[in-house]
Amino acid sequence: MIKIVTDTLSDMPAELAGKLGVTLIPIYVHLGDETYQDSVDITPDEFFQKIEHISSPPQTSVPAPSFIASVFKKLSQEADEILAILSSSKISAMCRSALRAKDMVGGSCRIEVFDSLLTLAGEMFLVILAQEQVNKGASLDDTLKTLRETLPKIHIRGVLDTLDYLSRGGRIGRAQTLAGGAVKTIPVIELKDGESYPSTRVRTRGQAIDNLVNFVHSFPHIEMLAIEEATTPEDARNITRRLGNIVPPEKLYINKFSAAVGAHTGPGALSVSLLEAS
Repeated sequence: MIKIVTDTLSDMPAELAGKLGVTLIPIYVHLGDETYQDSVDITPDEFFQKIEHISSPPQTSVPAPSFIASVFKKLSQEADEILAILSSSKISAMCRSALRAKDMVGGSCRIEVFDSLLTLAGEMFLVILAQEQVNKGASLDDTLKTLRETLPKIHIRGVLDTLDYLSRGGRIGRAQTLAGGAVKTIPVIELKDGESYPSTRVRTRGQAIDNLVNFVHSFPHIEMLAIEEATTPEDARNITRRLGNIVPPEKLYINKFSAAVGAHTGPGALSVSLLEAS
């Protein structure tokens, strides 16, 4: 039996993870003097309410290798193999911590740590696909091969009210080139090769939403689509009305950014993630 693990930077809802049998490892979210386990003892709505009342920016950190090792050891009691599909090593230290945890567990159970080079729903897509492969009886090696082949077909674009959260959290990457400017504009970024890249800037919220919609429409065939928002569900509904018929209902995901993601996007953020059909 193969058990699949991911982290909460994937924005995978706990309900979906439970339904699929996927284990979610929470990222830690630090708000002032308080520390929370993402999606365990703080919800996205609670997180965005709390950051309105703290002076210091939110921070995140990954669980210690010993914590991840305890997760692996527990799963090894019922699984022969474990596949950990984790957030981009260029953005998060999850892969590094998980590899150290793997060494701590030893060789009683085969453990593979897969660097998704993604976060958000793009990472979630890989988890869903891997679980589907496992359910069909695919081996761990074949599942890893499928993930490697799928990775270039996943595309993510997002809009932010500000780059401040990305910058202060050290996750701004190449999107730094969008910083500054005398006129208030909305930055549009993409996740490529595991880090944030600049796309463009637009002047209005409506133009930002149009940009996301047009981005999705630029792909002729889509297998999975996710629309995610931080604090503007009406915008997500707007995008869904315009894109909802592109994929079957069971392949469309409407998610909230997790607290761990929100710590680096800030309020008002929106994103679309898609998997191109083969």
